[in-house]
Amino acid sequence: MNLQENQHYQNQYGQHLKDFIIANDPEFWKTISIWSAIKYYIRAGKKDGESLEKDLGKCKDYVKEYVALDGSGSINEVMEELELIKAQFEAWKCE
Repeated sequence: MNLQENQHYQNQYGQHLKDFIIANDPEFWKTISIWSAIKYYIRAGKKDGESLEKDLGKCKDYVKEYVALDGSGSINEVMEELELIKAQFEAWKCE
């Protein structure tokens, strides 16, 4: 994630929301990261005006955030987990 490009997440003192959350509740940022990764992975190639590559890039950015804070597992392992979640979701009929 490029914080310089995402200045719309800064407060009046130039501090980023991400840094605030990590400083106060790193587990919450892990949750945000994995949720965002799943969201972008599921929607990749489906949302009008957003390319498959862009969504997969965002997914990987969040996976990297998650792995960095979690300290266990690798990006590939998390991506494999996301693939399982995606397959389960795609098959889910809410029954």
